[in-house]
Amino acid sequence: MQIVIADDHHLTRTGLKATLKPVKDVTVVGEAGNGAEALELVRRHQPDALILDIEMPRVSGIEVARRLRAAEAAVKILALSAYDEPEYVYGLLDAGASGYLMKEEADADMVLQALRGIVNDDEVWISPRLATDLVRRRATSSRARVENLTEREVEVLRHVANGLDNAGVGEALYISRHTVRNHVERIKAKIDVRTRAELIAWAWHNDLMKSH
Repeated sequence: MQIVIADDHHLTRTGLKATLKPVKDVTVVGEAGNGAEALELVRRHQPDALILDIEMPRVSGIEVARRLRAAEAAVKILALSAYDEPEYVYGLLDAGASGYLMKEEADADMVLQALRGIVNDDEVWISPRLATDLVRRRATSSRARVENLTEREVEVLRHVANGLDNAGVGEALYISRHTVRNHVERIKAKIDVRTRAELIAWAWHNDLMKSH
């Protein structure tokens, strides 16, 4: 996995690079101190992922994401931010980011989990803590939608919330991985969440695990 790191703070870039250096299957191929440099490095190296600070000089992080999406770049974007407000999270996801991670959570395990989620699993990824916060902010409206799920969707959701990936859920329910993925996408649409982490947080918040 080839990575470009874009952050205007040298210490942040150095810390992220040090975090990723011991990982054998990850290589940092470039570092950018502003948005324009980030775009150039992505064009030059065609990395698998771009770790991107939102607040960047010259070209903002959200504009970098928009330009890369408009160019149909294959790179996956992991946004780094100090903000947990929904408008920031969903603004970046709508602009083309595949993941959103709070800077305070960016330790080695979380960064790697995020990168592998967006690159290897091709999923939209946010941290579990952030997902829980987002779900709690919508708690008043989300609980009413539990009844909209079918019995099979509830079964799938419970297995997902217990930590199984799509292949594991398929084995547990004797259905294909593709069928599980379709169920997961329908559940997300019904309960108005965008990521697997939010899906899991929603299941626990709405007590769907108690009867499991």
